[in-house]
Amino acid sequence: MLLAAAALGVIVAARLPGLVQQAAACGDGFECVGILDDAARSLVRSRRRWLLVRVAVISVLLTVAALIPSMVADRLVPILFPAHDAASSFIGFETRGLLPVGRDLAAFAIGILAGALFGRVLPGLILGLALAAAGSLGLGAVVGAWRLADAVVISMDSPDQVISYETNLILDTRFRDGAGNLLSANDVFSHVPAGDLPPGWPDSVYETVNVGIPGIRHPEIDRREAAMLAAIGAILLGGSLLVVERRRPY
Repeated sequence: MLLAAAALGVIVAARLPGLVQQAAACGDGFECVGILDDAARSLVRSRRRWLLVRVAVISVLLTVAALIPSMVADRLVPILFPAHDAASSFIGFETRGLLPVGRDLAAFAIGILAGALFGRVLPGLILGLALAAAGSLGLGAVVGAWRLADAVVISMDSPDQVISYETNLILDTRFRDGAGNLLSANDVFSHVPAGDLPPGWPDSVYETVNVGIPGIRHPEIDRREAAMLAAIGAILLGGSLLVVERRRPY
């Protein structure tokens, strides 16, 4: 769905109206130059309207197309996991809620920008898909760091630790020293004690804990990341309109 949304954006933006028809209907001479200049100025305005109308319509359709499976996934959580509420767990995270909608709209905006830059479907598709893939990787790293900044120690005292993993968003495993400090694996293994290691090291020295985001925060995280993606899409769309204004009118 992500790449399809990007490809759709490229196709829409690459098919902006041009001056081919005006030039074909115009004769030779200075009069033709004046006619085409007037047409070019009006075309900038019509191109913006043309693009905005289609972006608005397709964005609504994409939103509906993303919401339907997302809502189905929400309904399946209490059926597949009767002991858990969809609103207070990360079961099926990123496949339900508002996040799929924001992700598809951002991919669509990437495609719009790529199509507006090239004005041709095939080069725009290549750039749009490359940007969507690179953007997904880059954004994943940023979002991962953002989530980790919100992480807390997740208690795994429940007898069913599998359910605890599914309910909470487990992000990493850390080592807790005697003073309560949380250390990464790199911190621990880069300071290996000299000489013979204590029996059972590092478990004999550090407590291994899981860090993540409690399931109760799922609605908040879902809305926050969806809003971030929507903001990125709006910025890309604004950039597309600037490109459209400056693109050659044929």
